[in-house]
Amino acid sequence: MRHILLIAVLFCLLFMSPAFADYPGYSDLFINDYAEILSMADADEIRTELQSLKTHKDIEAVLVTINSYSTYETGDLTFESFATNLFNTWGIGNEQTNTGILILFSRFDRTVRIELGKGYSSSYDRVMKSIIDNIMLPDFKKEEYSEGLKNGISNLTISMMSNESDLHEYEAADLKKDAVNPVVIIILIMSAGAGIAGFILIRRFLRFRPRMCADRGVKMEMLDEALDDNHLNKGQQTEEMINSVDYDVWYCSQCEKKEIHRYGKWFSGYRGCRQCSYKTMRVSRQTITAATYSSSGTGMETGNCVQCGYHYQTTYTIPRLERSTSSGSGSSSSGSFSGGSSSGGGASGSW
Repeated sequence: MRHILLIAVLFCLLFMSPAFADYPGYSDLFINDYAEILSMADADEIRTELQSLKTHKDIEAVLVTINSYSTYETGDLTFESFATNLFNTWGIGNEQTNTGILILFSRFDRTVRIELGKGYSSSYDRVMKSIIDNIMLPDFKKEEYSEGLKNGISNLTISMMSNESDLHEYEAADLKKDAVNPVVIIILIMSAGAGIAGFILIRRFLRFRPRMCADRGVKMEMLDEALDDNHLNKGQQTEEMINSVDYDVWYCSQCEKKEIHRYGKWFSGYRGCRQCSYKTMRVSRQTITAATYSSSGTGMETGNCVQCGYHYQTTYTIPRLERSTSSGSGSSSSGSFSGGSSSGGGASGSW
């Protein structure tokens, strides 16, 4: 009888374990946009942020968007358990340090979670909660999902890049387990905030510092928004109108010399037009045929320039979905994760 019970238990563990449940596979180590909510420009910026974390801090972080976790037959009763089991199924993060990060967004569950590898201290749950509540959710409530994810991941990257030694909790014989000084977290957040504030102040000083006319040696005047349009061409005026670029015009009243300085907006959603070169091109992507585990998919990219009217459409290939493996270094977007795991740390938020 004991042998029969043992076989029954092993059977349950084998076939009911989350590792064998129907979790989605991944085709990319940085972005898996299954809900198709990211704009092309935002996806490019998010990928850059996550690649930077991998390159500079060896942190494997991946963004996954889905329509609803209930569409996957995993048996998870909560969004949090689905995130943890998906994290462990994929093996996100370094197997030794367990510093992986999963940003999981569910459109119709109206929930987002930042799942952390078990190498992070519990103090970082609060940091992730702050990013979700203060950065992501305000955009999600306006249905600006792509913008919210981009801004949230940008802030997450800043936090993680600031000081690696404060981010991870390694178990060592000479350290007390879970002994975290809250002052360290406060200093970390203040340091990151001070760095951002310092960068903004320096940039503002360089932009608005007094400028001297090279011909007359007198101070030039910066024209206000109403007057500087008289010195901008039509394309530059369009860039200012759609808020993709801001121009400053400095003017010398004695010799009538002018200087025009261009300041591009970081998160405008526009890119340079192939035809007129102004930052007035809006690009969108749409899936025509979704990728599956057996075949690649097809998408359509459309671009429209609000300045010159240039329009284009082109198709692109969506890589075939691949089931996860835990081998390899995971250093490229088409490789595999490094075998990390999570014990359920992180934070969630709903809107």
